[in-house]
Amino acid sequence: MDMKSILAQSGLFDGVSRETFSFILENCELINCGDGEIIFVEGDIEPAGMFIISSGEVIITTEVESGKEQHAPAQQNYFLTRLGPQDTFGEMSLIDGGARSATATARGDSSLCFVADDVVQKTVDRDPRAAYCIMRNVAAIVCKRLRESDYAIKHLA
Repeated sequence: MDMKSILAQSGLFDGVSRETFSFILENCELINCGDGEIIFVEGDIEPAGMFIISSGEVIITTEVESGKEQHAPAQQNYFLTRLGPQDTFGEMSLIDGGARSATATARGDSSLCFVADDVVQKTVDRDPRAAYCIMRNVAAIVCKRLRESDYAIKHLA
């Protein structure tokens, strides 16, 4: 699938003008990852931006303390979700500029479209209406994930 299709099908840029969409398309980067390759680690600041999966899968995990030992508690990776083509991840950094809240790892050979924070900022500077469209779409993704998390917590056995 080409980058234009990847960006269009992600829904992240719904509502932006054709000119703005073309600018984003020209300034995003295609990244290929091998099986097990770590894309970013929980707590990282870089790479600053969001990803859209073109092909393959990405596993999102977080570290949790597994015990209440007096010394250093043991850390375990906790599976959060598996993402596939057209799914996005890393978009929270667009909202708050904060560190990564989880670790993202490629599962199988994966192809990702990376949209850097500075590309989004330049987009907003060029087309202020795009800011509303992009943030509305990012907020919808974040809300969907929060609802899924709430549901999972409610149904823990």
